[in-house]
Amino acid sequence: MEAEREIVRPHFSHGHRLSLLKQMPDDLDKRCRLCNEQITSVHYHCPRPGCDFQIHQSCAESPKDIQHPLHAHPLSLHLTSHIKAQAQFSGIIKCNACGQECAFASYQCSQCNFDLDFKCAKLLPVNTQILEDSKGITYPHPLFLLQVNPNYNFISYKCTCCEEELLGGLIYVCLKSNALLHKSCRELPPQLNHPFHPLHPLSLLMLDMHHNPNVYGGDLPPKCSSCGAFLGRFRYQCECGFFLDIKCAKISTKAHEEYQTVKLSHPHPLLQIENYKLHHSILCKGCDKHFAIRESAYFCHECRMWMHKSCADLPREVSHPLDPSHGLTLLENYNTNKLAGKGKCYACQDWISGFLYQCSDCGLEIDLRCKSSITATMMSVDHREHPLLLLNESNDLTSTKCNSCYQACRPPFFRCWKCKLNLHVHCLRKLPTTVKSLYHRHPLTLNRSPIKDYSDEGDDAEFYCDDCEGLRNLYDPSYYCEECHYVAHIHCFLTEVMRFQKEEWSNADNQLEDECPSGNKLEDFLDALTESMRRKAVLGKLSPVETTKRISLLCSKKEFLIAKLEEVDGEIEELEMDLQCRKIRMWSRRS
Repeated sequence: MEAEREIVRPHFSHGHRLSLLKQMPDDLDKRCRLCNEQITSVHYHCPRPGCDFQIHQSCAESPKDIQHPLHAHPLSLHLTSHIKAQAQFSGIIKCNACGQECAFASYQCSQCNFDLDFKCAKLLPVNTQILEDSKGITYPHPLFLLQVNPNYNFISYKCTCCEEELLGGLIYVCLKSNALLHKSCRELPPQLNHPFHPLHPLSLLMLDMHHNPNVYGGDLPPKCSSCGAFLGRFRYQCECGFFLDIKCAKISTKAHEEYQTVKLSHPHPLLQIENYKLHHSILCKGCDKHFAIRESAYFCHECRMWMHKSCADLPREVSHPLDPSHGLTLLENYNTNKLAGKGKCYACQDWISGFLYQCSDCGLEIDLRCKSSITATMMSVDHREHPLLLLNESNDLTSTKCNSCYQACRPPFFRCWKCKLNLHVHCLRKLPTTVKSLYHRHPLTLNRSPIKDYSDEGDDAEFYCDDCEGLRNLYDPSYYCEECHYVAHIHCFLTEVMRFQKEEWSNADNQLEDECPSGNKLEDFLDALTESMRRKAVLGKLSPVETTKRISLLCSKKEFLIAKLEEVDGEIEELEMDLQCRKIRMWSRRS
């Protein structure tokens, strides 16, 4: 029992005694208060309720006083809060090795203004001599070569220059630039001719920890002209205002001859990046997506944008069923303004990020996804004014409500972009009464009553479509085989639904033409018919609701037929003018 007694020890960094735990913490996000790394093994913690203090065992057992090869004087471990209180200092204490903030504790020199954060203090010397400039070393300042301490292998280090993780165990330290460096980063050339900026050479700029990364003033540092990421303390720059971060400067490039002589639809020559390693900041400007592994990327140094080949080769003008009367023009440099409500796709109502197609006549704007996914429209008796679009894709439409059931719309659903009307497929008033499934031998019948998968299930259980095996809403209409208890979504039979809607639209047109008596003007006929319906409502032969629906339907028919009549009048006028021109030419020949 004595051997199993809990190990308890005090620590200068905390006011309570700490207990040793030999298992992983329940919360994997717990971090050591000394090194700020994740705790995944044996560690000390504070057992008092509500106290969340934890440190690694090896960090807790670190010596308080050390002699480090990066500094000539002894260093002592102190809490940052104590250092600030003694010096009456309210600013940020930074590490002289890496330039990062010493957030909780640091090893400090009592004789001079020198600090090492806990992580950098654990680096061990490989060569006690300072690495002076020599053959093969182009770095302008003296460097120390250190290695990672194997007793602290859970500590990770990041290169100050390229901001990538330092792997391999060896780390170069520059006290003048306050930087930890890869071997490749210490060998960066002071000047660089880069194909991303062929006009001028680029100069390497190295800022120490006391300089604001934005050397030109302002609250934020400038951005890389290639990937758009904020620049760190190391960057390449040109006097003309062109910047490259180190990651983009290291990208290997190959100017493919095909894209120098034969342009894609993009108006400028493009650089093709072969065998590259694109970092996470780079996105395609066209579709706002990352590049796939081993996928070629294309860079335009004039527009300062990256593109997939498919986005760089988009047609400049297209015709689209969303706006068949006008052509849509590709816009590559478009700024979304959410405050002004500018920049929403008219089809899916998502904010546009990337290229878009725009109609200059009616102001229609659609993103690339909707341009590709919407390939057809449908006329429906449910909405006679304009064609309905079928939306199969969308990012987030939780705020888009169906105008029939007022529930959130999920693709697929129908939308009229001009009227801002949304309809679920199952909310169409007229649907096929029977359909045939590829996965079931019996015809399925339209059912508007709730059907559970099992009779003993509650209303809040999960119900599934037998056709696509996706979740379904219990109270939505469905197609059902009573014999086999087979239930399917309405939208799983979208082809049949759209074919049925087309037939209903055609039948409604034919019926309307049959109802029009010959010899009457169209406007007079519909006005008289509407007035007759109002009289019937007054006499009580129709309910007010039925009357309102009938009047709305007739008004829609009236607008539709008047538009048709105007088209016919225009065609007759053109034919008459053509006939008159022919007569004039014939008379001129005779004379």
